[in-house]
Amino acid sequence: MKRFIPFLFALALFPTFLHAQGGRTIVTPMESSRNVITNDSKENSSTPLYQGDDDKPLWQRIQEEKEAQERAEKEKAEAERLEKERLAREKFVADSLEQVRIANERAELERQSKEKEEAERIERERLAREQFVADSLEQVRIANERAELERQRKLQAEEKAKQKAEWIATIPTSNFFLLNGAYSSCPQYSFGLTYGHVKRFGWYANVMSNFGFRFSGEYESDAQGRINGEYPFYSGAKTSTYLSASVGAVARLHIPLYLYGGVGYGYRGVFYELASGEWASCKAETASQHGLHWEAGLLCNIKGFALSGGVSNATNFDANFFEAKIGIGCFINKK
Repeated sequence: MKRFIPFLFALALFPTFLHAQGGRTIVTPMESSRNVITNDSKENSSTPLYQGDDDKPLWQRIQEEKEAQERAEKEKAEAERLEKERLAREKFVADSLEQVRIANERAELERQSKEKEEAERIERERLAREQFVADSLEQVRIANERAELERQRKLQAEEKAKQKAEWIATIPTSNFFLLNGAYSSCPQYSFGLTYGHVKRFGWYANVMSNFGFRFSGEYESDAQGRINGEYPFYSGAKTSTYLSASVGAVARLHIPLYLYGGVGYGYRGVFYELASGEWASCKAETASQHGLHWEAGLLCNIKGFALSGGVSNATNFDANFFEAKIGIGCFINKK
């Protein structure tokens, strides 16, 4: 639009330029010198009413002056018209230039607004790219830290496993033998033997007995000693039988301590002698049990010397028969 401004300005001034080059000069009535005939010169009445340079009649002079005046008015009106047209053209050109200026300002504002929007968009995209790159780098950093932590954990686990394996390698594989003794508050004593094999973990087998071998009688008595509802005569002799067998596991806690525990079968029977020499088994719950047998305790290895202590129980789930148990023996390391 700016390229058309000089062209519009030249187009508006072109008619004024033409008028300045070929216009006509406004002619005003000329004041010619003339001699006015008065009454004092009646003798010259045969001469014209006025005498001028061109010796024209008065009416002709008046007519010419009138025509000149009309021409002057027409030329003035024409000049005013032309001036109005010039002013109108100048106003048109000024309005056009103002409109062009306003349009240019609007275009410039729109251009600046678009440039600003484009710059803001580019800045937003740049910030978004930078944020994306920063987030990606942060994710990579976090992933690397996690990988490093995982690697360190694996190394620590491998180191612990290695140390554990080295520690286990230092633990000797041993066989152990124990002679056991147990006591119950019934009262009753029992004795037995334990054999086991252990490194860090192991197993053992155990048998206990009071060396009584009666497992049945000719009669059965209740807790009050009655047989078939009657009190028989007893000789006063009494015997009992206790037998248990169990297997279990051994776990090394710390040098030189081990934990053991096992399950198996246990039997306890109490018998009374009649005056006739026959035997009656007592079926009282506190006297006779058979069923599950379990035991637990600690085992100690002191320079090859074995010492154990624990408890055992024989139960039919209605009554229990507890014993305190100790053992002594030895550890034999395998090469």
